[in-house]
Amino acid sequence: LIRNPMYLAVILFYLPILINNLNWINSLVFAVLLTTLLFKIDSEEQFLEARFGDDYLVYKNETKRLIPFIY
Repeated sequence: LIRNPMYLAVILFYLPILINNLNWINSLVFAVLLTTLLFKIDSEEQFLEARFGDDYLVYKNETKRLIPFIY
C-alpha cells in the first residue's frame, strides 16, 4: 500500500497533539516535521533508485509514497 509507514505513523502520532493544542508553535513544529520528512523521503528514494534500479522503480509504481491510494 505505502512505502513509508513509519513516517506516516510519526505524522499520525503528532496530528492529534496539534489538533488538541492548536497554536502557532505546534503548527510550526508540525510544518517543520512534515517538511523534514518529505525531504528525507525524497533523499531515501533517490538512494534506493540508484541502489536497486528498475526493481525499485517497479515497486515505486505499485505503491504510494505516504497516504494509501492517494499519495
